[in-house]
Amino acid sequence: PVRLSIVDDRLVVVAHHIAVDGLSMAPLARDVETALTARRAGLAPEFTPLSVDYADYRMWQREVLAEAAPAQLDFWRRTLAGMPDYLDLPHGTPTPDEPALPVTFEIDADTLTELRALAHRLGATVFVLVHAALAAVLAEASGTTDIAVGTPVSGRTDPALDDLVGMFVGTVVLRTPVDPTLTFEQFVGEVLTRDLDAFAHAAVPFEWVVDAVHPTRAVDSHPLFQVLLAVGSAHYPEFDLG
Repeated sequence: PVRLSIVDDRLVVVAHHIAVDGLSMAPLARDVETALTARRAGLAPEFTPLSVDYADYRMWQREVLAEAAPAQLDFWRRTLAGMPDYLDLPHGTPTPDEPALPVTFEIDADTLTELRALAHRLGATVFVLVHAALAAVLAEASGTTDIAVGTPVSGRTDPALDDLVGMFVGTVVLRTPVDPTLTFEQFVGEVLTRDLDAFAHAAVPFEWVVDAVHPTRAVDSHPLFQVLLAVGSAHYPEFDLG
């Protein structure tokens, strides 16, 4: 707690990304609200016990990886074989002294409604539509038809993890051949198939994939992809601390 004045107190919560991810903010906010409400009433906070904790998740993850890793890594070796080491964009390419900045934009409600309707008609999702459009733009900008982007995945594969505070996020490489002879509807179908295959093999950590694929490494370039696509909601948990 930080007291700025006699009538202005602030609560500052600092947590390292190794301990929390974005989806941890909601349960963390609820826990803080529960604790403060109880303390103001002179009581000890009572939390509903969770069915699992982070240690349980890590033990489960190790068991899953021990069984699934060989097949999953073989999938990534085949899927990413022969992929270009670097996506050469014509401008805005960062140097080691000029790190890339995120490009953020929001989709307004009307556009989102139209995207959802189009996704439903094509049997896809809004993410797949955005990914397809981005891949097409990157192909035109770079002059190549072999496009790879990274995307974060929540890693919360079981509802029991929804209320758990921890770091679950992983990174998946989405490789997309862009065939200019396809219609956009056909291209969306191709992207959907490839994205689903990639997400089905997302259990292994990204660094394991890098080690398995052995891409050319450079200090000024991220391995396997240089563009990251993150699609999410703009809603954040609200504190009601009174």
